[in-house]
Amino acid sequence: MLKIISAPNNILRQTLEPVGKVNSKIIKIIKDMELVLINQKNPPGVGLAANQVGINLRLFLALIDGYIVPFINPEIIKKSKELYPPQDGKNHLLEGCLSLHGYYGLVRRPKWIILKAITIDPNIPNIPNNPSFFSLHTQKYTNFPAQIIQHEIDHLNGHIFVEHVIAQKQKLYKIRDQDRKGKTVFEEVELT
Repeated sequence: MLKIISAPNNILRQTLEPVGKVNSKIIKIIKDMELVLINQKNPPGVGLAANQVGINLRLFLALIDGYIVPFINPEIIKKSKELYPPQDGKNHLLEGCLSLHGYYGLVRRPKWIILKAITIDPNIPNIPNNPSFFSLHTQKYTNFPAQIIQHEIDHLNGHIFVEHVIAQKQKLYKIRDQDRKGKTVFEEVELT
């Protein structure tokens, strides 16, 4: 099984190469990545870019509405000016990364995006083995799905979420422990 690469590793900082054609080799990579994502338990993953498993290709998987969806050669063609999560002072889901285990931070990203990518029809529940099921789609994603996709596209361009945490002057946290009730306890990390 493929292994998740941890930062710092040079492949996590590279702009990845486009996929030329969806064929059985690409589908095998996608299926192998799906296995990694399914088996990722602590923490569970909601997305996985190819370079996170050492592959220099512009593709990622994202958990969208309960299904693992492959995205090949993705391109954001439009995005909102409004950011998500809103800056309302409430507790928000912190963004993390499987390649930066145990670190989390608030990242505000465009609330919605319109994405053009080679993928499967959203009504297909499983990733098919036949390349003919993959085609170019343009679709709008909002809130958490948009956040996942933007995080993974950052990976394809050699960026990690901590760059946004720093640029947005947010706090970065590391998991310290769990309290008596099993709730995760975070400690702030000094950013220099």
